[in-house]
Amino acid sequence: METALRPVPSRHGALSEVAAQRLGLALVLMLGALPYLGGLGLYLDDWTFAGQEAATSANDFASFYSGLASTANVAVRPLQIVLYWFYSLATPHDGVLFAHVFNHLLLLGAAFAFHHGLRGIPATTPIAFPFALMIVSTPWFSTARMWLANHMATLSLLGFALALCATVRAWRHRDQPQRRVADMVLLALACSVSLFSYELAGPVLPGLALFVWRAGGSSWHDMRRDRSFLATQATLGLALATAILFKIAVGHELVAPLAAGALIHHGALMAVTASVNLLWDMGVALPWTALRAALGPFGGPTVVLAGFSTAVALLLIGPARIAATPPSRMQETALRAAIGPGFLLASGLLAFALGYAAFLPRMVYGPEPFGLDNRSNIGAAPGAVLILLSGMVWLDRRRNGLLGVLTALFCTCGVIVVASIGTSFVRAAEKADDIFADIVAAMPAPRPGTALLLEGECPYLGPAPLYPSAYGLSDRLRLQYRMPSLLADAVTPGTQVTAQGVTVREFGADTLYPYGQLLIYDRPANRLIPLASRQAATAWFADHPVKNSTPCAYREGGGTSLFQ
Repeated sequence: METALRPVPSRHGALSEVAAQRLGLALVLMLGALPYLGGLGLYLDDWTFAGQEAATSANDFASFYSGLASTANVAVRPLQIVLYWFYSLATPHDGVLFAHVFNHLLLLGAAFAFHHGLRGIPATTPIAFPFALMIVSTPWFSTARMWLANHMATLSLLGFALALCATVRAWRHRDQPQRRVADMVLLALACSVSLFSYELAGPVLPGLALFVWRAGGSSWHDMRRDRSFLATQATLGLALATAILFKIAVGHELVAPLAAGALIHHGALMAVTASVNLLWDMGVALPWTALRAALGPFGGPTVVLAGFSTAVALLLIGPARIAATPPSRMQETALRAAIGPGFLLASGLLAFALGYAAFLPRMVYGPEPFGLDNRSNIGAAPGAVLILLSGMVWLDRRRNGLLGVLTALFCTCGVIVVASIGTSFVRAAEKADDIFADIVAAMPAPRPGTALLLEGECPYLGPAPLYPSAYGLSDRLRLQYRMPSLLADAVTPGTQVTAQGVTVREFGADTLYPYGQLLIYDRPANRLIPLASRQAATAWFADHPVKNSTPCAYREGGGTSLFQ
């Protein structure tokens, strides 16, 4: 017998409640972004896109697309290219601020969509606003907010949230077969936005139908006979399968399967590391993390004010209003088992695990909680929110009002951490500009084929990158001098002198820079040193040991400490 309950029509004043909650989401996002949004710049791969934009007319989409699609890890994400083409078209001269503002609007749109989708199921109405608040304030995927080359991750999250809305729409229309085709088309479009922007949320998509129908009160037996459920599940699965086939076809070299033992080892290590980062350091222990960030080098009055303003805003909203009441006490009782802490925990654990499944073919998950690599958490973020909410709901049932209080605490602390990370990106952009200006002054007229190695500068400023690798510095120099043959990199502890040239090891791979037109830029002394031969290189590195090449301790992809 069908046990799913119909959504109850909105009560009087529900529209104003929804509008107030959406205003609260926008306010929390804005307060967290104000300390850094206007000062963000371009980092690493961003200069690759800037160079492509400069080399191609914004009106020539085919050339723009083919230029960026020549790299496999971009070709597998066609909507990433479309997004950057849109940036180029919208602001042809200096679109940095526009791009970062637009990216934050994408994040806000994702929060609105999650909020709308969860409110579409009576049983999940109480967690709709807390869920969306946690999405806009969490530091889990902060890099996707600040690094233009990863704006496609935010677009993918928006597509995933829209897919949730489309799935809820299909559930609400489950007894209206005449609307099924239109509902499936909308669902397929939403899935396409997510899958062809970024792949991390893809493995989670097939679980949406199970979540929505179970939260709606349907039993497993009912779902097997529900044609609307079967059509929705098939659409989700087909969308994922289509995306996988496309990505394998255009980026097959990116897949490097491991042996079963190595796969299990790396998978388990990834799961443990991600759990510690998201659920402990930036979950249960987030207040302690926020305190350390506020007192750290990227904290200060502006960051603390952002957190304080968030707390005041949520206090004015009221903890009781953060966790909206269900449409009726009868429905709350009838659906209590479906959306209890156990259901939320199980759903969250499954979504959390699937959010990292896309890493299994390559095992390139970055374990750092705050640096560039934390963009890797965006696919698992909805699952992590559900896991934390399961504990909050459990506590709320023992002491009424705790769900709102704990959500407000999470948001306040999350804003402080995000603002601290954002401040490091702002300062890194300023410092990177200074370094680049000094290089250009020292090398006013390079010859074609020149290769420059930056030495004596820390590659990161906190979690934010300066010039840690060839990405960024090479492309920026090429753009400056309009000289595609220029090469540039940073001396790292993995640098070696060989008979053919100097090799620099980054992210597990060696890059050779031959002698001849090879230069060292000695950053502390602000001078260029030619390395025309192995003898010259050996002499230089004898006086300037590679182990001392960077005056800081850092991790690739993670940077230096946010707290020191």
